[in-house]
This record gives sequence, C-alpha cells and structure tokens, in this order.
Amino acid sequence: GSWEAFSKVGKVNIVKDSFVGDGTKVAFGPIAVPHEPGSESELLVFIGNVFQDPNVSFNIDSADHYSLIFTSPPSEGSPIVILHNFNSTYVE
Repeated sequence: GSWEAFSKVGKVNIVKDSFVGDGTKVAFGPIAVPHEPGSESELLVFIGNVFQDPNVSFNIDSADHYSLIFTSPPSEGSPIVILHNFNSTYVE
C-alpha cells in the first residue's frame, strides 16, 4: 500500500463579508467567494451576532452564486456578517 494525500496542505485566509440590513431587502451580495446552491452549510452567517441556520434562514441565489437570499429581511441597521473558507485547505 501507499499513502495518498486527499487534501492539499496549507492555510487559507478566512474571508469576511459585511452588509447592513434595511428592513426590506432580502438579497445581499456580491459575496467574495462564489458558492453553489446546496453549499449553504459552508458559510457562517450572522445577523446582529445571531447565527443563521443554513437552508432555514438563508439560501444561496441559484441564478447568482455571489448572493444570499434571506427568508425574511434583516431589520434596519442590523449588521450582517458572512464568513467563508472554513472548508478549504488549498493555498495557491
């Protein structure tokens, strides 16, 4: 037998996107890293420091992989933070 790497070795920077809710808007983007619909669990999303449940509180826009769609609009003035790259160890 032999050993084979299944993941590249290295570190990646965590990417942070920030937005502010206006009480009416549900779509936010562009986000820094494109994500396919169905990969919502690869993101950590917070509204006002409250974690948002993937596929319940938000989805990735199927037409625009750089946008998130919330199920209800974040209230006016609420900070929205999206963190990416927790699922990667690839370094270019």
